[in-house]
Amino acid sequence: VFSWLFMLGSSGARFSDPVIWWIIGFISLFTIGGVTGVVLSASVLDSILHDTWFVVAHFHYVLSLGSYSTVVIFFIWWWPLITGCTLNKYLLYG
Repeated sequence: VFSWLFMLGSSGARFSDPVIWWIIGFISLFTIGGVTGVVLSASVLDSILHDTWFVVAHFHYVLSLGSYSTVVIFFIWWWPLITGCTLNKYLLYG
């Protein structure tokens, strides 16, 4: 995560681009999922939280929202390059 943040900061990317905000959203959701994974790595807490909504939320933060953000970022970045059609910048902010 730190290398992603360093790369994002040193790349000279403009925060007016919609894809940057999607990337920041992905990094923040992935970090929340990682923090919940650290909580679940403790065996005492894992036995307490087993079969609760906390485990379900951890799964969805890491896999579901991460894959959704990746698909959207891929579409925003590659669609204009593949088709030559530009996307409406204001609709991309989500």
